[in-house]
Amino acid sequence: MLAADLTTSPSNKHIKLIETTYQNNTHSDYTEKIETLCKNFKYTHNNHDYWTDPEQSMLYGTPIYESASHAQKIAFNHIHWFAMYNFVAASETEIVVYNQITADVFKACGYDTLAHELALETSQERTHIHTFHKIGYLTMKALLGQDAFKVPLKGKLYQLAANNSSEKSQWQLFQNDILRFTATTMLGRHKQYYSPHLKQLETTHKLVPVSNTGFFGQGMLSKSVHRFVMLNWGISPFLASQYYTLRMMANILLKNTEYKISKHFKNLHSQGKSIPDPTAVSHYH
Repeated sequence: MLAADLTTSPSNKHIKLIETTYQNNTHSDYTEKIETLCKNFKYTHNNHDYWTDPEQSMLYGTPIYESASHAQKIAFNHIHWFAMYNFVAASETEIVVYNQITADVFKACGYDTLAHELALETSQERTHIHTFHKIGYLTMKALLGQDAFKVPLKGKLYQLAANNSSEKSQWQLFQNDILRFTATTMLGRHKQYYSPHLKQLETTHKLVPVSNTGFFGQGMLSKSVHRFVMLNWGISPFLASQYYTLRMMANILLKNTEYKISKHFKNLHSQGKSIPDPTAVSHYH
């Protein structure tokens, strides 16, 4: 009777939701479809059609867009897709690390299904990242040529920063040590929550790598503070839960944007028209 009450109580609805999500992701073949689309993608087979609604095009609504030819408008549409998923790929690269760190914490709390769900999504994210990068690279190469990938010349300001890199590195190490000491001291006796994956990262790198290009980075936090936040995600069940909340918020924002692309996919499908591969990738993502 007690077990039944625990299963159906409002406080355990989130557990049933996690279990449902895990089962759905396990039995879906969306990742396999994205892998196939990535493998077979050729820009020349997809360059004559819009990949989403024209409104989701670079420079849409500006005089430059209005004066562009039909082919140029399609190119603007493709560049918008590239720019959007270049950011998504950077965000999912962050998520691969954070999922593994927080999954360890949730597993230590007994939330095995959530840990398995994060592990599954981590493997799926790697496929997504590869797909976005490949389609984006081939698209930009076709539209702008190889010069689009050349590194711009480094000016004197960059050279000055490089000369001071050793001093900056020492200061970063000092900041990292202080913030890490603070976090681990607050951890106290609850060392069972310390993520093994995080420990491995700390063993491998003097400074754990962090990104400033994805959803969680974006340059809003200094790298030392970013590492401090990531460390706390990897040692505190409460803060790991906050990461999971932020991650779901980011996912909702992305789905809000992808909704129009998915709608475009369904419209093409209902009309029996050819569906561009990037449109299908967005739909299955």
